[in-house]
Amino acid sequence: MKQIFLSASLAIAASLSIAPISLAQKTSEPVAPTVTPSVDPLRPEDRIRLVVVGFPDLSSEQTIAADGSIQIPMVGNVEVAGLAPNDAVNRIRLALRPFVRRPQVGLVMLKRSSMHISVTGEVVKPGPRLVSPGETETDVPITLSRALIMAGGIKPNADLRNVTIRRARIGSSSEKSTTEPSREEIKVNLWEVIQSGDLASDLRIRNGDEILIPTAQASNGEQKAALSSSIAPDKVVIQVTGEVKTPGQIEVRPTTGVSEAIAAAGGFTKEAKQDNIMLLRMMPDGRLDKRTFAFGALSEPLMNGDLIVVERTRRGAVGDVFDFLGRVINPFAPILRLFGGSSN
Repeated sequence: MKQIFLSASLAIAASLSIAPISLAQKTSEPVAPTVTPSVDPLRPEDRIRLVVVGFPDLSSEQTIAADGSIQIPMVGNVEVAGLAPNDAVNRIRLALRPFVRRPQVGLVMLKRSSMHISVTGEVVKPGPRLVSPGETETDVPITLSRALIMAGGIKPNADLRNVTIRRARIGSSSEKSTTEPSREEIKVNLWEVIQSGDLASDLRIRNGDEILIPTAQASNGEQKAALSSSIAPDKVVIQVTGEVKTPGQIEVRPTTGVSEAIAAAGGFTKEAKQDNIMLLRMMPDGRLDKRTFAFGALSEPLMNGDLIVVERTRRGAVGDVFDFLGRVINPFAPILRLFGGSSN
């Protein structure tokens, strides 16, 4: 019966103008097929091992081609990119049925290809990012919180309750297609995940995902709570200058306010004007935002790149501070004189 089946297979191969191959007999101890335990779709440049039990000539290790396909002897190209591993196995089984009776197929992920994602909005380092396999273990998925950590962490005004993820629908369009695939929007309340500690609810990120962290008008307490979470940066770099004992660049926790930053810079000098501390912040649109605080008053958390200026109490001495800033600070220095002209 095996000889009849083999002859039939070769006849079909000949009719399809495919070079016949020698199909090995089943081994006495066949290897049970396995499937990578993942729901993430396969993508070009993934390295996989295909196992067709009992037929080593059909089994191989190969890299998924740029067009999303793998090559199987006699069958030819089988497109698997965009499919979850289980779905890819089912497609391969169907392709093998004309040549192998009841094919037992396994697919093992050997190495993931680099993943392209984008994080925009209220994160420290927004923009596209290429996540290479070396940045994470192949068996540990990239989750939403890990993606935010890779983007430098969240900013103080991040609204974690209304995160949006734009994702291509699986099977809506081939990765080799030049047309834009259909996309869906997924709404995530990451703040709820952080509060509950339910790591299973931390959404897994897929290749091509676009993550948007919107701006929130949160209370100071909510901001500090968010900035104490594991997805916030450990430190932010700010500049404190003027009438403090140790002016210059310092690192502080992202929950730090203006008064704490003054203390971290050694505290005030005797000539410091303590009731009108200036906080300067470069906004994403290039606008320089100015806010003033009295020492000890509640302020918003500081952000990376913030500049704190402590003026002198003596009238007319403010210019000395700005002359100093003009020599050492960039890009704030050229604009500080505009604010200094209105100081008392």
